Amino acid sequence: MQLSVKIGILGLMKERPSKNSSVKEGRDPKRRTSARVSALQKHIALNPVFFALFEQHQAILLLIEPQTGAIVDANPDAVRFYGYSRAQLCSMLISDINQLPKSRVTEEASAAALGVKNRFIFPHRLASGVIKTFEVLSSTIDIGGVTMLF
Repeated sequence: MQLSVKIGILGLMKERPSKNSSVKEGRDPKRRTSARVSALQKHIALNPVFFALFEQHQAILLLIEPQTGAIVDANPDAVRFYGYSRAQLCSMLISDINQLPKSRVTEEASAAALGVKNRFIFPHRLASGVIKTFEVLSSTIDIGGVTMLF
């Protein structure tokens, strides 16, 4: 089954067979990134070409801030695929979905952001609890002076 998926990246992915620790309130990366995510979302909305491509692309697309792992945006196909609302996805970190250890997710995001590596195999948990494993092709894009994984 061929799927195009954007996991913080513009990803052309092939489905593969599938085989939280508490955080103190002041150190919660989700809280720290919410204002930054909101600002990035506004910037995206003000760029009509990018917004139209992102919204109308038939691939499953996520836009991810690599330093924090925050999911900044998800297109309609990603919402349908993952089974979360857009608001829910945009309040999550990629490590909430990616089933690899958080340290490995951070390491792989850094490699993608630096352009050192752009091909990954990731197991992702859907809202239903089902885990799907994908091959992801990643790239970066500059949005408002911030390098994002697309």
